[in-house]
Amino acid sequence: MDEETYTAAQRDTVLVRTGAPAKPARKRQRPVSVLTAAVVTSGWAALISFAPVIVLVAAGWLLDGSSAASVTATVRFAAVAWLLGHGVPAQAGDVTISLAPLALTGLILYRLVRAGAHTARGIGLGSSITDAPTDPREVARLLAPVIGAVAGVYAVIGGLTAAVASTSGLTVSPLRAALTTGLLAAVTAGGGALAESGLFGGVWRRVPRQSQHALRTAVVGVLLLFGTGAAAAGVVTAVTGGAAGGMFRSYSTGVAGQAGLTVLCLVYAPTVAIWAVSYLVGPGFAFGVDTVVSPLRVELGALPGFPILSGLPDQPVSWVGGLAVLLPLLATALAGALLARRSELRTPRLAKAAMLAGVPAAVICAVLAFAASGSLGAERLTEIGPSWWRFGLFGGLAVAIGAPLGAVGYRLLRSLRRR
Repeated sequence: MDEETYTAAQRDTVLVRTGAPAKPARKRQRPVSVLTAAVVTSGWAALISFAPVIVLVAAGWLLDGSSAASVTATVRFAAVAWLLGHGVPAQAGDVTISLAPLALTGLILYRLVRAGAHTARGIGLGSSITDAPTDPREVARLLAPVIGAVAGVYAVIGGLTAAVASTSGLTVSPLRAALTTGLLAAVTAGGGALAESGLFGGVWRRVPRQSQHALRTAVVGVLLLFGTGAAAAGVVTAVTGGAAGGMFRSYSTGVAGQAGLTVLCLVYAPTVAIWAVSYLVGPGFAFGVDTVVSPLRVELGALPGFPILSGLPDQPVSWVGGLAVLLPLLATALAGALLARRSELRTPRLAKAAMLAGVPAAVICAVLAFAASGSLGAERLTEIGPSWWRFGLFGGLAVAIGAPLGAVGYRLLRSLRRR
């Protein structure tokens, strides 16, 4: 067949498809302005995180049968609690309340990450990028509109909420609320937009391979430390369940009060878990001015009748209890073993990567300590929680020591099994 005949045959060929008819191509959604997308996504994030707070506060007052609690007072109290979840302190006379309920904070952070992702999707940021840039400055330039819009809108929401929630007896600074909520939204929404737009891949490729393993191991190691602390706090609370039950009964507030105390314990459970991690790794934490709770030293004054505090130790650990200090090393060793399992690095470089994981782990631990610290009153209760630099130092050391041991140990066991 010559070339002209072959070309004519191709032109006259008809493609016949069998089966179900092809679906029409989906019409591409038209991008919206970044401000419009930010208003919708930021407002939705605020609404979703505020909804459970207002429901719980309203349910508590309704079950309590308190007729004095008006709708306005309910909304204002819920708004103060919502802002406290962002780390915005409230002032009641001489009393400062700044200890954040980290369970609520976790929900807020998740919704802000989703707000950043949905904003990036709404303006078509991901579809407009054919090849993810690797230059951090170019990535920052592309993300700046999303971060600025979400942070600006959310800061306005936070400032207005503080202005509405403030009363003569309980005040929240609108300026402090706007700055705190805006900064929190900028960081979290930036992370969500970075992942949704596909720009993270370009930035991640610039990170050296050994540093990638170190960062992953740091995150896994801190998560395992947090899980260890949560498990330890849960076991201690269960063992001292009689004391906790006595505290519940001492309030004599009926079903509504019991339910409210239970919810209050749950929203502060992650905070107590971080205290437990700080205790296990060494530096411990404070519960009041000039107090310390650590394995080697315990100095506590009178404690509030809060059931979740029933498990706080009243004396240093014995040699049997000292075995619990090994739990952080076991947790971080598991992180090192997971690194060795998925990595093909040679053993010396593997051990170095596991050891380098201690640096980002120290930063993460310091941030967690800062989030789990604050004030619950005046005078003595103005200092609560772990020291951020001590917890960061000891948490980073736990990862830097345990992860290499776990990684090298895993490699040795695997080599012995092959023989």
